[in-house]
Amino acid sequence: MTKGTRLKKEPVQPSFSSKKTPQKSHKVGDSSGLTTKHPLILALLVMVLTSIALAPLLKNGFTNWDDVIYVTKNPLLKNISWDGIQAIFSTPVSSNYHPITILSLAINYQMSGLNPFAYLLTNLLFHVCNTLLVFYFVYHLSGKQTIAALFVSLLFGVHPMHVESVAWISERKDVLYVFFLLLGFIGYLNYLKHPTVVKYVGIFCLFVLALLSKPAAVVFPVMLLLIDYYRDNQTAVKRLVVEKIPFFIASLVVGVATFKIQSVDAVSMERFSFVKRILFGLYGFVVYILKLFVPVGLSALHPFPENESLNIAFYLAPVAILAILSLIYYGRKNRALVFGFGFYTVSVFLVLQFISVGNAIIAERYTYLAYIGLLFALGTYYDNVVSGNRYFPGGKNTLHVLFTGVVLLFMAQTYQRTKIWNNSENLWTDVLQQYPNSYRAYMCRGSYYVENGKYDLALADLNRSLEINPTYQNSLELRGVTHNYLKQYALALVDLEKCKEIDPKNADLCVHISISMDALDRPTEALSYLNQAIDIDPNNTKALSNRGALYFNKLKDYQRALGDFNRAIEVDANFGMAYFNRANCYLVLGDKVKAKENANKALQLGVKVPKSLLDQL
Repeated sequence: MTKGTRLKKEPVQPSFSSKKTPQKSHKVGDSSGLTTKHPLILALLVMVLTSIALAPLLKNGFTNWDDVIYVTKNPLLKNISWDGIQAIFSTPVSSNYHPITILSLAINYQMSGLNPFAYLLTNLLFHVCNTLLVFYFVYHLSGKQTIAALFVSLLFGVHPMHVESVAWISERKDVLYVFFLLLGFIGYLNYLKHPTVVKYVGIFCLFVLALLSKPAAVVFPVMLLLIDYYRDNQTAVKRLVVEKIPFFIASLVVGVATFKIQSVDAVSMERFSFVKRILFGLYGFVVYILKLFVPVGLSALHPFPENESLNIAFYLAPVAILAILSLIYYGRKNRALVFGFGFYTVSVFLVLQFISVGNAIIAERYTYLAYIGLLFALGTYYDNVVSGNRYFPGGKNTLHVLFTGVVLLFMAQTYQRTKIWNNSENLWTDVLQQYPNSYRAYMCRGSYYVENGKYDLALADLNRSLEINPTYQNSLELRGVTHNYLKQYALALVDLEKCKEIDPKNADLCVHISISMDALDRPTEALSYLNQAIDIDPNNTKALSNRGALYFNKLKDYQRALGDFNRAIEVDANFGMAYFNRANCYLVLGDKVKAKENANKALQLGVKVPKSLLDQL
């Protein structure tokens, strides 16, 4: 150093170990002649192929698999004023707390009402963006291994196991929370190079947004530790662990809150024995891995094997896990393998059925984030084969052909799979092809038939559901409703009164019983059940409207009828039938002006008002 030259002091930053790993042993840009100068071109190719594979979902509609709860009959979507947003952030939906997801659905509703195309397009756009984020996450994590990034992002985008997360409108939470997590991962890699408080706060904000989109994001801080492991941050480990304490605290708070919400009616510790639950969890862990390579037997619902002995696959699962662990131990010096398997394990661990949650032993949506880890391990191996650092039988050209074939096969399967989600009939018929003894699937398809006026088909499905499980209340109640539609009122009462014994505080059930009673010319008993329904739920508009109709038609008490119609409209200003009924009531009471106003309002809301009524106004 010459005299007078002064050393420039550089800020201390996290440093990476000089120890070489298999993932960093080749030069950037030597991937089989495939250009690495313009990775954006490959990322755009991934996005285009993903869009093609999933394009048919844009022709789909809503299904009765949670879309009713989340969208079509969700009052939270109708108001995005300050009060409405407060309600969204303070109200769990379907035993889950994910207000950012509900807010995104509410924005969809405000822009396009109940047009399913808009919701599905939004899901698809988030998924396509996620493929881009996966590309850049893998690209930067792996040291700019272009083929690894292409491999992981493309298979992530077109894998048939991911159709459920995109084509199911209610599963918006998957594409949304992973979107924020991936942004967080990429931001963290940038933070490791040039740490600043602003970047740290930004990463934490992305984490919070992910948590508020789906509680499954609680795994984020552990993922950051896995990134540290892969990047070999030996000199900064202590500081980096301390930095993650706020992330772990946020995960703990959300995790405890979620468990409390779900423990009300979604979590069961008594449904299955301890041994069965352990076998269920191990089985799921192995099956998800198998379906990465062979995605067959796909279904919207994979029910528990209730009331039957477990098949041999459940008992082989522990053996398979020992074999997998042995493989990981044998290859423990391969950081990509350990990182990928760790990423997968952390992602799926909380959704394995060690604690019984919901109605499914496995669910395809749970692989949406998890498969990134397994694909990363495979993608870095692929990249190393192409660069000459790993061996593959037949060489890299054989591997290219194999990869191309798998992509095309997965794209074709995904293209067809999206059509299963077109409507509820397709969806549940597909489930029944895989699980012909699923009483829930028969009930859900029967519900679709009821909604579409196909009562004979509905009755056949509900009868079959109750043959499989005679105590299943949902099918019993729906069969009673179907008997009412078929004017088989005595049969309806048999089913509905059985349900009332099981669930005496069900207001809608009281309404259905009152319909049967009224049709059987038992108005006093019908009135008693409607009074019970309103006592249980004072804002039950159907109970209010039906009681008003009963006062009007059978009991001739027009003032009380008018009071019920007024109350129903106070609760729901768009309840067209209540306006129609109130028009009739005003006409009988001699107020033709108000009768005409209400008849016109009913017409505006889509109610068919008879010409005979209009002629009197």
